[in-house]
This record gives sequence, C-alpha cells and structure tokens, in this order.
Amino acid sequence: MQLKSGLFARSASSRPAPPGCTGTPNRTTSSLNVCAAAYSMALATMPAAAGCASRQASRSVNRTGVMAAAGFSSAPAKPEQAAEVQVVLHELSEVKRSLDVTVPAATVRKYFDKTVNEMRGSVGDMPGFRKDKIPLSIIIQQCGGPEKFKQLCIEEVLNAAMPIAMGQGIKGVQFIPDSEKITSNIQQLEKSFDPAKSLSFTVEFDRAPPLKWLKSYRDVQVSISDTGNFSTDTAAVNDLVRELLQEQGHQSVVRDRGLQKGDTAIVDLKFMLEGSKLPLPGLSADRARVDTNIDPLGVAKNLIGATAGEVRHFKISLPDDYRIELWQGATCDVEVKLRELFSWSLPQFNDEFVKEHHGQQFSSAEDLFKSLLGTTAMQRVKALDEQLGEVVKNAVVDCLEPMPLPDSLVFELGSTLYRGAMLDMVEKKVATPEEVDKLATDAMLEEYVKKRRDYIQQQLMFNMAVEDIWNAEKMQLDAKDLQDEVAMRKQEYEAAKAEYEETAMTEHVGEQMKHVQVLEWLKDHVSSSNQVTTIPWAPESA
Repeated sequence: MQLKSGLFARSASSRPAPPGCTGTPNRTTSSLNVCAAAYSMALATMPAAAGCASRQASRSVNRTGVMAAAGFSSAPAKPEQAAEVQVVLHELSEVKRSLDVTVPAATVRKYFDKTVNEMRGSVGDMPGFRKDKIPLSIIIQQCGGPEKFKQLCIEEVLNAAMPIAMGQGIKGVQFIPDSEKITSNIQQLEKSFDPAKSLSFTVEFDRAPPLKWLKSYRDVQVSISDTGNFSTDTAAVNDLVRELLQEQGHQSVVRDRGLQKGDTAIVDLKFMLEGSKLPLPGLSADRARVDTNIDPLGVAKNLIGATAGEVRHFKISLPDDYRIELWQGATCDVEVKLRELFSWSLPQFNDEFVKEHHGQQFSSAEDLFKSLLGTTAMQRVKALDEQLGEVVKNAVVDCLEPMPLPDSLVFELGSTLYRGAMLDMVEKKVATPEEVDKLATDAMLEEYVKKRRDYIQQQLMFNMAVEDIWNAEKMQLDAKDLQDEVAMRKQEYEAAKAEYEETAMTEHVGEQMKHVQVLEWLKDHVSSSNQVTTIPWAPESA
C-alpha cells in the first residue's frame, strides 16, 4: 500500500549524489578573498541554466516556507567539530526549545569549497580546461543557475552544522528525536548567503516533559461495565441460528409489497461521512444484503416499506465501539437503493436439522445451541478484558500530574494509529489497498488526530509511565520470546518484500512487548487486589 503525502514518516534526504562525485574536497582556491570575489562575479553574470542534473536540496519545506531538518544525527559533536559552530539555547515553553546557531565564515568557506569541488567532479571533462580549473561560472550553469547553486552551498553548511549544533544544544535535555526543524526562512538564507561571511539560522525542537506521580499506580481503583448477560447472549445465539437456517432455507421474490420485518433485501449501499461524497470502505457496497432481523446499524429500520427500485437517504451515527476504528462515532449520510426484496421459508431448528447439516460436530440442537452460547459468552468476557485494559490505562494516567505534550509527539502517535487503523481494514478484508490509499490524505489524517486528540494524549502519557513501572517492578523481557517475535516480524516483512533494519526492528518489538507486559501486570494486580468493580449490564430502557 502506498501512503500518500509523506504523512506517516519524516523523509530522510532524497538527494542523489552528483554523478562522478567522491565527496572528497579538492582545495584549489588559494584565498578567501579570491573565492568570494569569483563567487560574487559568477552569480552576477551568469543567467540561470535550465535543468539541474546535480543534487536537489535535502530539506523538506513546510507550508509556512520554513525548512524542516530531516535525517540529522543528534550525536554529540567531537571537540574539533564543536568549535565550528556557536550555539545559544533558548527556552520557548515547557516542551519547546530553540537554538540560535552561527556557523563561522571559515566553516562556511570550507563547505563552499566542498560544494564547488563536488560540482567539478559532476561536470565531467570540458575541452580546454583541467578538471580542477573549470571556471566557477560554468559550474554554476551546470548546476542549474545561481539560485540552485546557492541552495546546494547552504545545504552543505546546514548538513554539517545541524548534528554539531544539536549535539551541543540537547545536553541535559530530554530531546524528542525527529522533532527538530530549522525555522529560518530559506529565501532569506539564500538572499544573505555569502561564502566570506558567517551563516546564522534558528532550530526549534521539542523536549519530553518530566513525569511526576501524584499517587501510586498500585492503588488505582477501576470499574468496568458488563456488556450483556445470559439473555443478551441467548438473543445473539438466536440470530446465529437464524443464519444457519437461512443457509438451508429458500427465498421468494416479493413484488406486491414493501420491506417488512423478517425480509431480506439486496441493496446498493453508500455510507459517506457527513458532508462528504466519498463512499466509506467497509461500509459501502453494491448488492449488499440487508437482513431485517439482524440490523446493528439501523439500516433496515430506515427501509421498512421500501419497494424495489426505491432510493432512500438518511443519517446514521455509528457506535463508539464500531468494529472499524476509523468510523467509530462518525455521523454518516447514507444512500440506499433497494434492488430486490425476498421473504424467507426456513426449516425448523431441531435435532434432525442439526444431525443432517452439522452431525459431524453436534448430536442435537441443544448441543449446538450450548456451544454457540459458550462462544458468545467468551466473546463478552474478552470484551470485558479489553475494557479493563483501557480503564486501567486511564487510571494510571490519572495518577500523573497533568503535563503539556509537544504537538510533534501527538501527531507522530496519531499518524501511527491512523496508519494502523487503515492496515487493519486491509487485513480484515473490509477494504482493498486501493480504497484505503484514498484515505491517506492530509485532511483525513488531521481530522483523525483532531477528533482523537484526548485519546492520543492519554496513550502518550501511559506510554511514558510504562518505563517507570517497568523499572519499579523490576520486569524483564524473556530473551527467547523477543527473539521469536522478531523472527516472526521479519518473516512478515520479507513476505511483503518490505525493507527493514534489524536493530531498529528489535528495539521496536522490545518496546511493544514491554508495553504489553506492563499492561498485563497492571490488570492482574488490580484483579488480584480486589480493586476492580464490575457493573452488571442493564437494558437501555431500564
């Protein structure tokens, strides 16, 4: 699946190396004055050349016209490198810092020279000139003109200065990787760039807020609400039995009346987010079957009385626990065209029916019914366990002092959750990769993050708490479990012919396993300590 617009990962530099360039400086300029003079003269006299076959600037420009640093290392600078830049740290807020970075003129010149020599290597042989004597004006022309050449020179300086500046600036700060961005205006940098002068720019980055516990996570009290009882389980099994009977039953076309309870209709179904015209995958389908006896979303009740060929429009609000996460709680405009209408003639559910159609597994109708009842009850127990996990996470977060969270963290996790929700749709076969690809837009992602911001922040705070709990409870990962999980993940990537970096994958899998282990420990702890209250299910009308 191709995710659009670079929404789910910050791109590293995509600049190709210039043809024939080894990256080794070839210092031919004897003095700074000569270099600066030649540069100024070349820029003043050279028209912009069309088509640059050399490198493109390795920066991503955001919507406000500022450069976002991509792929820079934050490793500490070596002593000799640290002297190449001056850095002043400023506190902008509790979670945001900025660095004023100044690159001395000598360092600017060094990377100007490097750019020139790399471009000489990419120009190739030129009649009448030794490779190291090709005029700067020709190099600029081959690069694409003065503006392109300036961009390449600035790029070299920034690529060299950023890791050094970040290495100095983040000392003693809980730096959030990949949150750094150059906020200086690129046009202004280009306008003021001079290889004989220093270059100054500003970098902003986010820091992780400190974690402060107001009370112990061991003392949390939680409550969960049962989602049904024996009566609701029995009703669900009756629906399953009806589906089994329909497999062996007969349908008759209805032409002399509209849809009524007990019928089945074949419809063209379109669910669209309110105000949108894009049909939602997993909900929209041509020639879909609508059963008036099993109508969890309320489609059938809006079609009662409809006849073949009739089109109806109505709104439906999807439940908050709808099986497709992306559409949970959404209000949809629904368009339904009723194509065909059928009534059912069903066999009786008795021992003879079971022996004939399910005799290899069950000997009587009672046995089959009890089996379905047990499965339904277990599904309800599983849902309760999932609910317990959510309320425990919320209770742990309530033990923490409220803290501001950087937008970069919120957006990063929101992007990950959004991507996961779309991939889940593909894995569950409720949507094709092509259908899901249409959802990978800036607008859809931003709406997803906006709508779920509180939930995302809760998840982030719990993720931060996991490390504290892991260390406090002296938990450890089982080495074999980690090895097995990584091996399985590698197989999945290789089967999909996807690239991966094994060390990063191992770290990621390890963090996921720690998260699961901490959550399971918390659930076991509150359950064994009688810190869970289960509220019995009650009908909505009660």
